[in-house]
Amino acid sequence: MIRKISIIALTALSTLGARAQESQISSLYSGAYFLSIAPDARAGALGSIGTSTSADPYSIFWNAAKSAFTETKAELSYTYSPWMRDLVKDINLSSIGFSYKLDDMQTISAGFRYFSFGDVMFIGEDGLNMGEQNPYEMSIDIAYARKLGQYLSAGVTLKYIRSELGMGQMVGNVKADPANAVAADISLFFNKNVNFLTENAVWRAGLTLANIGSKLKYGGDNESYLPGDLRLGTSYELNFNNQHSLMVALEADALMTPRYKDNEKPDKSGVGGYFSSFGDIQSDNIMWALAAEYWYAKTVALRAGYHHGNNDNGHPTWFSTGVGLRYYNLLADFSYVAGISDNNPIKNSLQFSIGVNFDIFKKKAQ
Repeated sequence: MIRKISIIALTALSTLGARAQESQISSLYSGAYFLSIAPDARAGALGSIGTSTSADPYSIFWNAAKSAFTETKAELSYTYSPWMRDLVKDINLSSIGFSYKLDDMQTISAGFRYFSFGDVMFIGEDGLNMGEQNPYEMSIDIAYARKLGQYLSAGVTLKYIRSELGMGQMVGNVKADPANAVAADISLFFNKNVNFLTENAVWRAGLTLANIGSKLKYGGDNESYLPGDLRLGTSYELNFNNQHSLMVALEADALMTPRYKDNEKPDKSGVGGYFSSFGDIQSDNIMWALAAEYWYAKTVALRAGYHHGNNDNGHPTWFSTGVGLRYYNLLADFSYVAGISDNNPIKNSLQFSIGVNFDIFKKKAQ
């Protein structure tokens, strides 16, 4: 399906925090919204929880430090996410996650995300047809994680972000150039076996400072901050026996993006804007999520999550659910988002993940 849309409207679709500026403290505002979408079906089913859960191929996008505690030599997974299906049929996010364990202390990871806006017919400010284009945004991530002790690890992620919205078209007298940015994540992870409620339970906790980096600059005065995040969470996994396990998790997420104040645009660098937001954290830019994951025989998983957001900042509230399957070393996951309200733009969004644990080839060779 080909849609008609102005370049200005498309840029707005890629941003957060379109709250009206009549308030004393105005909206948070950032671009590259796709960086805030759960890139995998497991986290999607858990209400966008991924900072404090067990390691998987998508740890690089949530908390790279988790991968230091992975139990597998190497993992690779791909996810396809039709997004905002009730509004537009061809917007989608594709993501790839990969991790490789160097030794018992160190792990390296790589990730790729590609957000497609589908087929778009651009309409200029004068109402004239400017041709059909395929705008997109993408990121390339690499990460390194290392154990700092028996229970603690740290990780660093470097990422390159590209936002190709205007496709070189003219907006007024300014050419809508592709915007590029570089950013980093800094993360910590705690993982300890305990004997509370059941034997061999696992208590985990995670902290991630995400998307600390430069601004996206589209040409002229058109620029936006990255969607900075401060994520903190904890999870507890109960292993009842070899057949049944249950994990519960709670996480909070603060949007680390400068605010417009008194209708004035914040005048800070990308990195400066992130760290200055520590003094401006308020209830309207904090989200939280609660989730549970049940495994039967380490083969079938049932998942459910609740994500409490803020519509004014582009993060609605929703429920999610999903399933996971493991057959030998093959992986498959599915998630579904159920919106709380009828005007929720992401309701009925789906995610499909498939992957492989490369230990299967090692076992076959032995």
